[in-house]
Amino acid sequence: MKSLSFILFLAFSWGLTAQISVHSHNDYAQQNPLYGALEAGASSIEIDVLFKDSILYVAHELQSIKQELTLESLYLDPLRLLALNEDSRLEDLYVLIDIKTEAYESLKAVVEALKELEPFSFPKQEKGLHFVISGNRPSPDDYTDYPSLYLF
Repeated sequence: MKSLSFILFLAFSWGLTAQISVHSHNDYAQQNPLYGALEAGASSIEIDVLFKDSILYVAHELQSIKQELTLESLYLDPLRLLALNEDSRLEDLYVLIDIKTEAYESLKAVVEALKELEPFSFPKQEKGLHFVISGNRPSPDDYTDYPSLYLF
């Protein structure tokens, strides 16, 4: 009986402390990708980005680019609106930007596109958006050339 009580105690304790994290990937195929991911409770969102003709497209490969699916329209515009409205879902949201094209030019465009969101990001605020650059990245020796709010 003591062992059963102990097991129940552990199960109950774990249930109180466990947090379920939801990761959203390739959700840009959905009608409203950012909002859908947030409504599902996502704490991290991965966005596949291709830089072509000075535009950051959201797609997995060049052949699947659709003109209307841009980083700006699908993610950055809605993120700005949510940030300005102090939406609590952004307090600890990880935005993983998976660069599929050449690292340096693509990342330069990403950094420029994210400038307006920097005031809402961690470490500028105690809690906020976290930007993680994955996929094609610059050399680790060059990471310090980018704003400290970007994680690689």
